[in-house]
Amino acid sequence: MNKSGKYLVWTVLSVMGAFALGYIALNRGEQINALWIVVASVCIYLIAYRFYGLYIAKNVLAVDPTRMTPAVRHNDGLDYVPTDKKVLFGHHFAAIAGAGPLVGPVLAAQMGYLPGMIWLLAGVVLAGAVQDFMVLFVSTRRDGRSLGELVKEEMGPTAGVIALVACFMIMVIILAVLAMIVVKALTHSPWGTYTVAFTIPLALFMGIYLRYLRPGRIGEVSVIGLVFLIFAIISGGWVAESPTWAPYFDFTGVQLTWMLVGYGFVAAVLPVWLLLAPRDYLSTFLKIGTIVGLAVGILIMRPTLTMPALTKFVDGTGPVWTGKPVPVPVYHHRLWRGVWLPCADLFRHHAEDAGERRAGLFYRLRWNVDGILRGDYGAGFRLYHRSGRLLCHEQPNGGAGSGRDGGCGRFCRAGGE
Repeated sequence: MNKSGKYLVWTVLSVMGAFALGYIALNRGEQINALWIVVASVCIYLIAYRFYGLYIAKNVLAVDPTRMTPAVRHNDGLDYVPTDKKVLFGHHFAAIAGAGPLVGPVLAAQMGYLPGMIWLLAGVVLAGAVQDFMVLFVSTRRDGRSLGELVKEEMGPTAGVIALVACFMIMVIILAVLAMIVVKALTHSPWGTYTVAFTIPLALFMGIYLRYLRPGRIGEVSVIGLVFLIFAIISGGWVAESPTWAPYFDFTGVQLTWMLVGYGFVAAVLPVWLLLAPRDYLSTFLKIGTIVGLAVGILIMRPTLTMPALTKFVDGTGPVWTGKPVPVPVYHHRLWRGVWLPCADLFRHHAEDAGERRAGLFYRLRWNVDGILRGDYGAGFRLYHRSGRLLCHEQPNGGAGSGRDGGCGRFCRAGGE
């Protein structure tokens, strides 16, 4: 495509996004089609990713693709392992597209779809994606150090210790809440537990396959993983209906809690290429497939949003939580006063993911002539991930290996993903 053709494409996307937002804004108090929200979101995210991301990379951070990354400098096969960019994409995507994005928007929906929609669009583009990219960039330039270590280096030992303790406490609280959601979802659910358990040996096989059997063969291992993932989902139904096998995967909340603790320990001590990266990459197929399926479903059905843009609970007297929809910059999570939207934009956990866990995960940081940032996958994941969560929310009716072009970095051993 020539230069004029590219400009035409982006111009059309800009007009479509502006028109969709204008339609939503002008139809206050009336029911609108969910397709307008999808179009507005996709257009805004793509334009921001293409132009705003490129601006930050070139003019703010001055990304240098020739600069050696920690992955290359400290390739130790444990925390620093050059990883194919596709696996890295899935690794970070799965880390941020977890249980939080499902719960936060659902809670925010008590105020109507408009507050959450605005915050997910503006917060992600102007704050969340920028945070991920900048933390990743700085940590990469500082040899893959964590946020706490960066603070210690810049502000002294005392401030560094305080930052490390704060990060640790935040991680404990966040992971406890998210783990509770997972436990409740899998309690007495043989189908879900079996499917999740099946992905562990499958991920181990994928990691070994990429590192020792067929290094760099991402296409092959992707097909194998996708086929067995589909089999795991289908066979999970058979297991749940079997009086013989179902009891083996029927656990209480307490049992599942201890299992998660055990898994977190094992995943944290194993090399990142063996379990975490391939398992995250595997789960990304399901998550992106769901996002695409939701988008296609809305495109075909074009459902009407019966949920009002604003409800009476916008005054802060909601039945689930109280608080007015006023955007407030709050420490480590994103908040519309009283509305917690986990994984929405600014999030300390994702800063840790992008910085310490992913900073050295790149063979090189670069952007190509199309302005698509090859290193800024944290921002890209967030943009696409927001789209998927928005689609889910706005309908009230209802690794690692030795890839040449990838990269690797230091993984924070804090309980795994």
